[in-house]
Amino acid sequence: MEKKSIVLHIVLFSLIAFWIFLVGQVGQSIFAGSINLIDEGQFLAWVMRMQNGQVIYRDFYVQYGPLMILPMYMLMKIFGASVFILKIWEFLGVFIGILIGFVTLKRLRIEKPIFLLSLVFLTITPGVNVRQWLGVLFILVLVYAYKKLSHLWCLIAGSLLVIVGLQSID
Repeated sequence: MEKKSIVLHIVLFSLIAFWIFLVGQVGQSIFAGSINLIDEGQFLAWVMRMQNGQVIYRDFYVQYGPLMILPMYMLMKIFGASVFILKIWEFLGVFIGILIGFVTLKRLRIEKPIFLLSLVFLTITPGVNVRQWLGVLFILVLVYAYKKLSHLWCLIAGSLLVIVGLQSID
């Protein structure tokens, strides 16, 4: 990539991160707004149960993969229980999901106006998260491994498939 393209990508990703961090998706900023008791309350309840010694899938049911819950549990074990940790974790999930969407749009060679419009919609649409986009990333890596006939990329695709399975049971 040329230097100008790298700078443009850094500026674009910074703007996206700034938007998600301060405004969020559909106005759910990290700093403002109330706690979404359906989603965020559910995650916090699961973490609280784990902090009380219960084990996911044995003592209580979680409809997500363990990689959706365990990192929050570990962060709250290190830094203490806080809604802010959950909000930061959600921010990272949304940001990484949008980055994977960006890479997907680039690989599909979408025309620039449609590309930018799609990126805007990815940024403002609620529910865009790494959980859904990891499967798409796996497919992209698998296609790349097939085109390059590379054992290393096949190993990366296989490892990514394990992460996909642990992240989401969908």
